[in-house]
Amino acid sequence: MIHSIIDEDLVDKKFIADRTNGFEALKENAKNFSPEKMAPVCGVPAQTIREVARLYATSKGSMILWAWGSASTCTAPTTRAA
Repeated sequence: MIHSIIDEDLVDKKFIADRTNGFEALKENAKNFSPEKMAPVCGVPAQTIREVARLYATSKGSMILWAWGSASTCTAPTTRAA
């Protein structure tokens, strides 16, 4: 999804400038993971990946949830991306 968001210039440039580090490295790395390349890996058609990426990127109040460990121990920090 990040490939499509960057490729279609759907990023929030102000948010990235104000609140992130390493975006250029992410952008460069994302070039290697097009929806067409990843579709067979994840079992989701490339067009669906692109459509979901567009919906995600254009929705206000979107959130990314990074979870590890057990959910019952509240080890899931949340990052607001809007």
